[in-house]
Amino acid sequence: MSQEQQFGIQRIYVKDVSFESPQGVALFNKQIKPAIEQELSTAVTTVAEDHYEVVLTVTITAKEQDQVLFLVEVQQAGIFGARGFTEEQLRKVTTVNCPTILFPYARQLVDSLLQQASCRHCCCRRSILMCCCSKRSQTLSPRTESPHPARGYIKKL
Repeated sequence: MSQEQQFGIQRIYVKDVSFESPQGVALFNKQIKPAIEQELSTAVTTVAEDHYEVVLTVTITAKEQDQVLFLVEVQQAGIFGARGFTEEQLRKVTTVNCPTILFPYARQLVDSLLQQASCRHCCCRRSILMCCCSKRSQTLSPRTESPHPARGYIKKL
């Protein structure tokens, strides 16, 4: 007898936030067109039977030449319940579906941080967020945290 597939969001929360602006107030007086670099990654940890913590890490760095103008890193996390899935289905749920659910929360947090840091005066937040959105599906990569090859995407506690 096959077990019915079940999936649910237990909790969504911010795990870690970092904002750095090495140029400080000097940044406000500059007209700049920064180069924006972004990184997206996921980590999945089993927290209980059929319950997984998924952490989406978004890192955005704005540079002009070799100078870092600002760096934002957000770890948006969630606890998800999933049962009745095959190993391959579970991998897809935790490394694709769950980060897709978390992404709008991370994007909103990045936008809020940039607004509160007054970065709207030195560069366009919208272009940063559009860059973040457009590359999301291309750059999302699971971190392997377990040596077991069949469960390389899950770290057991």
